[in-house]
Amino acid sequence: MKYSSNIYATALLGALKDGYHGTVVKNFLAVVRRNGDFSKIPVIVREFKKKYNRARGFRYVEVALAREDAKTIGAIKESMKLAQDPAVVIDKEILGGMIVTVDGEIVVDGSIKTRIQKLFK
Repeated sequence: MKYSSNIYATALLGALKDGYHGTVVKNFLAVVRRNGDFSKIPVIVREFKKKYNRARGFRYVEVALAREDAKTIGAIKESMKLAQDPAVVIDKEILGGMIVTVDGEIVVDGSIKTRIQKLFK
């Protein structure tokens, strides 16, 4: 673990500005693997998406659900008028409902876990 996911994401975004995307991605993955950080790829991709969207003026929307639900994802995309699908995180601990995060800030927390926690406060 030589570098943080944030540093990798920033480096990839900078490298992709020059073109040759296939070659850049292939070389990038080779460097990550050589550094022993290949297990960080999911986090690097998430960080890259945030940086890419921010650089282009898009909102980064992440939806945490207890299970995959294409209908809910479609409704969120439509209601927020998103140009792309939101990132989906499956988190069994929320039990049900969803948590919507926009640009790293929680906007809606309609999870059953939070409702139960509020009930016992």
